[in-house]
Amino acid sequence: MNDASAQQSNTTAKHTGRAPTWATAARATIALAAATLAAGLTAAPAHAAGTVPCDAAALTTAIKTANANTGGTITLTPGCTYTYTQPATAGGDTALPAITTPITLNGNGATIRRDPNAPLFRLLDIADHGTLNLNLATLAGGHTTGAGAGAAGGAILVENGGTLRGTLLAITDNTADNGGGIYNNGALTLTQSRLQNNQASSGGALLQAAGTSTINTTVISENTAAVLAGGIAQYGGSMALALSRIENNHASASGGGLVVRSATTVSTTVISGNTASFGGGVLHDTGPMMTITASTITDNSADAERADRSIGGGILNGAPLTVTASTINGNRTPHGNGAGIGNYAATLNLNATRITGNTAGGRTGGLYINGGTVSLSLSSITDNTSTTGPAGVFAASLYTPAAIHNTFSVIKNNNPTNCQASTIPIPNCTN
Repeated sequence: MNDASAQQSNTTAKHTGRAPTWATAARATIALAAATLAAGLTAAPAHAAGTVPCDAAALTTAIKTANANTGGTITLTPGCTYTYTQPATAGGDTALPAITTPITLNGNGATIRRDPNAPLFRLLDIADHGTLNLNLATLAGGHTTGAGAGAAGGAILVENGGTLRGTLLAITDNTADNGGGIYNNGALTLTQSRLQNNQASSGGALLQAAGTSTINTTVISENTAAVLAGGIAQYGGSMALALSRIENNHASASGGGLVVRSATTVSTTVISGNTASFGGGVLHDTGPMMTITASTITDNSADAERADRSIGGGILNGAPLTVTASTINGNRTPHGNGAGIGNYAATLNLNATRITGNTAGGRTGGLYINGGTVSLSLSSITDNTSTTGPAGVFAASLYTPAAIHNTFSVIKNNNPTNCQASTIPIPNCTN
């Protein structure tokens, strides 16, 4: 039996003419830009192929052919669900052949999924020298397990030297130990996409171990992590996140929305409704300077029952961080300290930033400082509350000496006090 025939016997496809019910999260995103995308994807490189029939084995064959021809364009049947019951190779870990050449895959609103009763494998692997331009598609149900990068990325693995450019994707309901939706070691670009309901131990939606990523106009929502980073785990390389939303993700330990340990910029982004034991919205605990600009961090919660762990409802920071022209409000630490920001032995710069309306069950609804150098410039810390004062700013030097600088910043209307009872005096703060 040849490869195509063998795959035909192990795969099924269903042409429904509409998105499957379990992929409804993708519909709004796909419908919004379908016309624009159709107009912008008319050009095709050499070896362009016709529409792939609604048959999983046919898609496998199309990718093999494109790889053999040093690249090409593949167009899927509109509305088709390509379902895989076996990996591309016996004992393998990926539904489709690894992408080893430049390939454009026009999804046409189709779905690529792993059958829920199939053995565990991911859906796509972009290998060294491979480039995949993937658009208007849903990837669902991928599942890998085990240690190491080879078992990571429930839906997609981007290897070192590989490139993924994704537009109008829905990556949903995938599972892995690391990177429930995507594991990136290469070059990743996501635009107008959604990563939702994925699960992992670390990086529920996405884990980047190395390489680069650019994420624009993308929603990271309702993903979970058993340990770290319900939404995104940024552990290596560089990441630029803009015009996006990280919302309603959960991590059992830390970093409900985002964990940052390498070079990262966040701009014009909303981080909201995320939960973890500590660092409800963002955990930045090591690495180079992180910057957050023109963004909103709101309604996140660090909900550990132990007061010494329920810290940093909005941000828990332990490495250089600059926040500019942003708002941090409505975050909570029900049992602990620093509902807005908890800063530990790190350099923190707040420029033209508002910390307001945050609530701590312990001390300091606004800014909790335990060592490090903190500079406030043209910022405001107002209307925060806590059970134990001060509610505005508290500073101590339990880990390293703390230094606080205040340039034309306002600290007022915090309850029970603004800065009174702070171990270290806060410049230009009165009660």
